[in-house]
Amino acid sequence: CHLGRTIPARLRTAVQMRDRTCVVPGCDVGRQLEIDHIEAVTDGGPTRLDNLARLCRWHHYLKTHRGYRLSGGPGSWRFYNPEQAHPGRSPDTPTESGSARPP
Repeated sequence: CHLGRTIPARLRTAVQMRDRTCVVPGCDVGRQLEIDHIEAVTDGGPTRLDNLARLCRWHHYLKTHRGYRLSGGPGSWRFYNPEQAHPGRSPDTPTESGSARPP
């Protein structure tokens, strides 16, 4: 979540219970996760359970600053760079701590 946006406590708890680890396929980071809007609020995305997901810092960074996108939902998440010919799992993986590596 960016720019000081606040997620109501009950909704935050629901996202935390649903997304125990980073939702990006192949990523199992379970610490220091950040809740992010799948469709950005600035693009009209609502703050509701079906538009929120927990990401590790690295994948949140890629989505926010490198153009990666998240789509799908529990059990069918897809994380991809729209500029890639074959969307799928991110080739980039987070570090053990879940913190973003330098670009």
